[in-house]
Amino acid sequence: MAILPEWYKNNPSKKLNGKKYCANEDTLLNKLQKAHRKGDINLYAPIKCFKEQWKTIFDKNGMYVSSYPIPDTRVSLDLPPIAVQWQQAYRKLIKMEKRDV
Repeated sequence: MAILPEWYKNNPSKKLNGKKYCANEDTLLNKLQKAHRKGDINLYAPIKCFKEQWKTIFDKNGMYVSSYPIPDTRVSLDLPPIAVQWQQAYRKLIKMEKRDV
């Protein structure tokens, strides 16, 4: 598994003009990518999300009184990882650009 990173270190991209890429010095990374590099978040982990039905109670005048979750209506709707969402958004953007040309 360590062979590939070692190969990349010894064979830098021709686009880098002989320099070695260092992600910590990359100024084009956004805040989420920087947090991922630090280990604060994981961009490849699914996002936990739940859907739940609520009961809302109003008085005779239509004013809000209270609300509470209906028991046994909670459903897990996990979202794809942020990296996958970015990939899908990029592909959608490319398709739209090709269509406009």
